[in-house]
This record gives sequence, structure tokens and C-alpha cells, in this order.
Amino acid sequence: MNIPYLLASLLVTLVVGHDHAPPDIIENPSPYVTRAEAVTSLLLSRDPSIPAVKNHGQFSDIRPGTWYESYMLAAEKFGIISANPVGSTLRPDKLVTRAEFLKMLTLTFHQPMRLPHDFADVPPTSWMAPYAGLAQQYHLFTTADPHRLDPSRVLNENEAFEAIKILQRVSAEREDADAEQQLAAVQATQKLTLYTIISTRRTNVVFSDTPPPSASAASQAAFPSPAGLAQVRTRIVTLVNGARAEAGLRPLIYNAPLELSAQTYAERMSGEGFFGHTAPDGQTLKDRIQATGYYTRSLSHDCNCFKGFALGENLARGQKTADEAFRDWMQSPAHRSAILNADYSDIGIGESAGIWVQHFGGMLLPSQTIASGKN
Repeated sequence: MNIPYLLASLLVTLVVGHDHAPPDIIENPSPYVTRAEAVTSLLLSRDPSIPAVKNHGQFSDIRPGTWYESYMLAAEKFGIISANPVGSTLRPDKLVTRAEFLKMLTLTFHQPMRLPHDFADVPPTSWMAPYAGLAQQYHLFTTADPHRLDPSRVLNENEAFEAIKILQRVSAEREDADAEQQLAAVQATQKLTLYTIISTRRTNVVFSDTPPPSASAASQAAFPSPAGLAQVRTRIVTLVNGARAEAGLRPLIYNAPLELSAQTYAERMSGEGFFGHTAPDGQTLKDRIQATGYYTRSLSHDCNCFKGFALGENLARGQKTADEAFRDWMQSPAHRSAILNADYSDIGIGESAGIWVQHFGGMLLPSQTIASGKN
């Protein structure tokens, strides 16, 4: 089943927590975005497990078996798009304007409406007024005049791609902050020790056959280990592999590049005074691990297919010992799931000033053949 180039490109690059590469890619892509492409990309960027929904004659322009059928129906159900009351159509092939996409972004990522803006071409009484401020808040679109949105301008694929990436990052940061606040409130009520753990985020990095990048400078140097840190790392790995053995899973192998990424991030968080999966400059788990040279695209040279790596990160703050950090991770379903994830084969540990980092990695098997040659 073929899908447009834009959607395939978005899925390859934005795949976060996905278990599969995108469907087959076709050539000669359009530079503009349709409603079907927009809602499918948005929904998959939030949750890859959208259930299969079939159109049983409700909308006359949604053909059964099309790649966008389930996503268009789900988007209508969630209120991200509205049906045309004349003829009950969802208009999957209609091109999307900037204003329409801002509404879709706002509703998909649960962003506040009526953010302040000074766009002269967005009347305060127009239907688009509640959504326009999102563009100015996060600098989503480029215009010659910063005081004009050009709301009727047809959205191109680059604009859609960048906007989704930005809102994914914003959403992740907000979820991290909410989780930390909720945990702090519970701990304060129960008068517990103020430990903090952040839910693990899994990232799948997928790519097709491309020339291998040059080795990262960071991957060429071993990280200097403070006195006692080697024992801390050994203790955590021992505990992790003990839990995996009880679950019937293979042990994780200690990996130097993952140690480098974990230790670097632990020291950065303690030194800069922040805590979360996304750094203040937008750096993500994928960025951190990629910088160490843990994985390389050259591993896809032997087939015309998608290959990739599963990456994961567990964070904790405030625990005094390795045993305490491991105990709290195992008592959290999300963290326990990462520790017992069968896709992972490698681990690296970082610790600095009571901030604990586990980085996980593992190679994924080829999951999707490209229909039309190299990407």
C-alpha cells in the first residue's frame, strides 16, 4: 500500500515509540499537504496505536481500504477535523491552509487557545483567531512580515514537518513537568523522601541505506570516572540483570558509548540545574546517544530496507545509593518496563550529584522494505 512521500518522511524522522517503519514510499511527492496527510501525521506523532476504524458508508469520500481511512475517521471523532455537512464528506484530498493546520495542532497537542499575537491579518472575531497565537508562540512559520500570518496560504511539507517536531518537544516537556509536579504533591502528602523519577521515553531510530557518517569526536574518548562510580555502575547493572534473569530475559551488556551519553547527561543536568528528558536547548535522547556514535546508518548497507535501534532512558533524582535508585525505578511501571524490555541489549549508567541516568539500546530487525529503490 503506497502513501505520500511527506507522510513517509515524517514517520521515518519523527518515529518515537513506534514499533514499525512507515509503509511504502512513492516518488514525485507534492510539496503541499492534504487533510489526510496532516491528520495521519499528527495522530501518529502523538500515539502510534490508533485503532483500525472502518467507514461503513458514513462519509462518501472515504474509500474503504485506503491508507488514511482509520486516521480520517479518528480525527473526526476526536474533533481535530469537522465533516462537511453537505454530502457528509471529510475531504481527504483537500489542501490544508496554515490556519487549518494551526487548529489541528492545537487540538492534537492540547495547546491553550487564544494565545496572544499581533497578526494584522487575523481578525479577532474570525474562526481562526483562537489558534493563531500558537504560530507566534513557537515561531512555526516564516513570513516576510512578522506581523502577518498569511492564514490562507497553503501549507507545505517543510512547514508541517517542523511544526510537528516543535509541538512534540513542547508536549514532552509539559508531560515531564506535570509528572514531576504530581509526584512531588503525592510525596508531600505522604511525607515521603523527595525522590523524583521521570517516566522513560522510548525512541526508535529508523533509516534506510545511506553513507555512514564520520565517527563522532565524543565517541573517541572514554569518560573519566570519579572514584567509586565504577562500583555504582556495576551495582546497577547487576541489579538490572538480576531482574531480567528472573523475567527470563537475556542480560544487558555494558556499553561504553551509552555510558558516555548517560554520564554526560547526568553531569549536564546537575551542572545546569534542570531535570527531564528534554534539555533546555531542545536536545533529546536520540541526540544524546547519536553524539556518542552508538549506532551508525552504515549497518543498513546490506539490504534495501529500514533498520534501526530502540533507545530508552530512565532518570531519577535524590536517591542516595544505587540500590535506592533501582528500587524506585522497579516500583514505577514505566521504568520497570524499560528495564525488562526484550528489545534492549546494551546499557550505560551515569550519576552526578544524586541524578541517576540509565541509557538503553538495542538493534531492531529490518521491519519494512522500500518499494522503489534507495531513499
